[in-house]
Amino acid sequence: MSSHPSTLECALLLVGVTAGISAPFQAETSPHLGSVRGTVTNAVTGERLSKAYVLLSSTSATRANYPVVTDSQGRFRIESVEPGNYHLQAERQGFLEGHYGGGFTGSAVQLQLSAGQDLFDLNIALTPQAVIAGHVTDPDGDIWTHVHVNVFRSVWTHGRRQIQGWSSGNVNDRGEFRIGDLPPGRYYLRADPDYAWEKTHRHARDTQPPLLLQPTWYPDH
Repeated sequence: MSSHPSTLECALLLVGVTAGISAPFQAETSPHLGSVRGTVTNAVTGERLSKAYVLLSSTSATRANYPVVTDSQGRFRIESVEPGNYHLQAERQGFLEGHYGGGFTGSAVQLQLSAGQDLFDLNIALTPQAVIAGHVTDPDGDIWTHVHVNVFRSVWTHGRRQIQGWSSGNVNDRGEFRIGDLPPGRYYLRADPDYAWEKTHRHARDTQPPLLLQPTWYPDH
């Protein structure tokens, strides 16, 4: 299976209504320092991912950070690490940021590193991002640029299903939009007109109420 983002192509119609390469290995200078080793993989295919950016960050007030990059085999190694508690995360182009033990949704697992300890065989599985792309048109079918596209997701809150705002994006000069970095799930799209532009350019003095484009959900029928 390809690790390329999945893309949903759609069009929104606005309706007018009235109203490695890893970091160089560091020689341990003290037996009290530890190390962390592991791999970064594609959560769908299991493929190892090169050039993933890995960050080991302390959960203490010192906020010590240890950044490295995976090698051609998706491996990373962090040496000369002070004992303490840490979170381990990774990111790579085309994937959602992930945490060791938590994926892209759950809470990250806290690693406890003792003096001289070597934590190994740790794996961070990154989920390929999804992408929603399309274009926006006016009621006549012509491209429309004075609009903002919002992405909503269905979630459960206190035992009830609700629609929650998740992401958003603008359209370019060709009326096109592309919203990425989305986890798997069911989404709803809504095009919201630029109301400042609408009121300035479309509000005729003798028209009550003004003929303004209104928010439109996808699909619009």
